[in-house]
Amino acid sequence: MEFSIIKYKQNDHELISTVLPFEIINESSKVLVYGQDEGGYQREPDLNHYSKITKYINEDKAFIFPTSIILGVDKNSIDKITSKDETKISINKKDFDLFRIIDGQHRIKGIEKALIDNPELKDLMLNVTILITPQNKRSMEMEIFNTINSKSKRIKVDLIRLASFEYRILENNIKYSDLNEHISVQIAHYLNEDNSKRNKWLNAIKFGIHEEQKIGIIGVNAFIESIKKIVNRYLESKDYKNLKGKELINFSKESALSIKEFILDAWTIVYEKWPDSFSSSYDMEFDTEIKQFYYRNNYYIQKTLGTKAINYLLGNIVNESANSSLDGKSLDKFSEFINTSHLLNKDWKLGETFSGYSSESAFNKVSKMITGELEIPR
Repeated sequence: MEFSIIKYKQNDHELISTVLPFEIINESSKVLVYGQDEGGYQREPDLNHYSKITKYINEDKAFIFPTSIILGVDKNSIDKITSKDETKISINKKDFDLFRIIDGQHRIKGIEKALIDNPELKDLMLNVTILITPQNKRSMEMEIFNTINSKSKRIKVDLIRLASFEYRILENNIKYSDLNEHISVQIAHYLNEDNSKRNKWLNAIKFGIHEEQKIGIIGVNAFIESIKKIVNRYLESKDYKNLKGKELINFSKESALSIKEFILDAWTIVYEKWPDSFSSSYDMEFDTEIKQFYYRNNYYIQKTLGTKAINYLLGNIVNESANSSLDGKSLDKFSEFINTSHLLNKDWKLGETFSGYSSESAFNKVSKMITGELEIPR
């Protein structure tokens, strides 16, 4: 089928504006899901979100979707189906996954679900903007997705940040010195998503970019700063500097998972020592989703002060170890310091012992109070 198009440029971006029937959009496009698809940077569509769109279609006979669906396409692919005068494109039903959905995935899923009771929706015409991506520059799509969502929507940007690093790896635009930060962000993401009972970091780390984000107690930048010594020590024991592309991406993921488990082991010790500083709670994120977490906002232990003091201590221990890997001996030494510490649950409470401690030197002082090197100022 042929469809009229307008081809134009915005700065360095080539774009196409057109109108397509839902059936063509649905059958020729897909969402790139992080961890499932190569180059993925989005989560799977949220059932609660797109079910509301389906309900809107079913209950409002005058429903309307005036804003554009935004799709991405490789330049070599779109060139093959564009007329010589660049006024039309030809799309067949067999063109599966020709496009990648940058924005509008929930509208598409909502209409698809409504299609069950209303087959005529397959002919629903929708405004579409198509971003043409040059070869090896697909990161443009992720950047535009980030721009769209950072300016108008309330989302977490953990996957965007991770995907950004991975695109840079695939495009040979990353230095090995950047790997520590990349792995640290992955660790924070894995901790935030890990639903195991022993993980007290579930939904505790703020990746959000909006003030409305209610869930979380520490910013991702503060958290990754707290574990850099641990990650660096781990990397010292690994031979990775000849890895490139997918091999380097896989190495990063495997490293992050391994270090995450080490950190979980350490924070299990912390939890057992100061259990009153944690509590299982629930709250609603962005008025749409109920989430569980274990941090307590009226305690410092998982805020920047406590997180840095404890993780700095763990980082110092692993860096003093004769072995550069993160092993049981380091955990044993960490456990000894924590379990013999004279700090009490109440010391971690806001307004108590550590009130006013907000500098890097203060965080290091708290580390030394844990080990007994400094007296606790009660």
